[in-house]
Amino acid sequence: MDQHATPEEQKTKRAAPAPPRPAQRVFKLLRFLVGIGLLVWLFLEINPAQLGAEVRGAFGQPGWLLLGLLFTGLGLLTGVIRWQRILAAEGLGLPFKRVFQFAFIGQFFNAFAFGACGGDVARGYYIYRETAAGSRAEAGTTVIVDRGIGLVALLALCCGMIAWRLDLFTAQVQTRLPAILMVALLGGAILGGLVLLFFPPPMVREDAGEAETSVSRRSVWVLTRFLNRPKELTIALLLSLGNAAFLTFACWAFGRAILSELAIADVFALFPVITVLASVPLTPGAIGIRENLFAVLFATVGIGEESAFAMSILVYLGGVFWSAVGGLCFLTYKRRTGDAGPTASG
Repeated sequence: MDQHATPEEQKTKRAAPAPPRPAQRVFKLLRFLVGIGLLVWLFLEINPAQLGAEVRGAFGQPGWLLLGLLFTGLGLLTGVIRWQRILAAEGLGLPFKRVFQFAFIGQFFNAFAFGACGGDVARGYYIYRETAAGSRAEAGTTVIVDRGIGLVALLALCCGMIAWRLDLFTAQVQTRLPAILMVALLGGAILGGLVLLFFPPPMVREDAGEAETSVSRRSVWVLTRFLNRPKELTIALLLSLGNAAFLTFACWAFGRAILSELAIADVFALFPVITVLASVPLTPGAIGIRENLFAVLFATVGIGEESAFAMSILVYLGGVFWSAVGGLCFLTYKRRTGDAGPTASG
């Protein structure tokens, strides 16, 4: 390392991302091939002509499609509000317009690049650029906190629906195993939160001139501080439930463009579970996984594979529509000048 570089320059050099290794490239290729393989396997199980007819028929129901787009947009908007409040709680008071821009850039990368994890990386990158040097770890960690709170609320919704529709989730192995997983994940999340609340890590800031505290430790500090703000935590969880509800309503609206008899109770029972399972980054953008989950789980309520596959396509296209807004945000982004950005008050 350059002995004459300033401390800030040395930190920047240490933070520079390393180029992808050959093994990482192979892993990404394998993920992509797995996703394509899952899609091919599903296509072999269904009637492609009927699938095409289902999709074409849906576009003859513009009212339901527009309603689905509206609910998708409202779901994304509640996510933006949640993230802005998490940033504000950490003392990073970015204007709503800026947070909206970064959140939708993340949505753009969700649809067109690396999947949900890639979208979070994009959000973290842009919020990092907009934040003063001493608070960048905290700023980036708000993305993790935002994602975690959203996941916990979604798991809570899943478990509530499982309790309400217990007959559905215990009748068949296709629903029984996901139900057990949802309950286990929610229990683990609650246990982890309680551990941080009752056995918090020491909140000691490093003095000027000392070695920089690890990003992982500072990340835990951010999460612990937020858990100790019951009002903000409650609001964030409620916004997360609103986010999940709006996106589930969107799935129902898109489904009604295909199936006039689609029950909203069935969608609320199954779509949140699909969302949790599809968030596991096994394939880029959950390609192949999402479609198979729709086909398998909605079959338990009597919906044919072609109709369920068509629903998954419309839900995905609804996200792509709003991702185009994120593309515009990406193209028009200009870094702020004249200041170093907000600093966490911690």
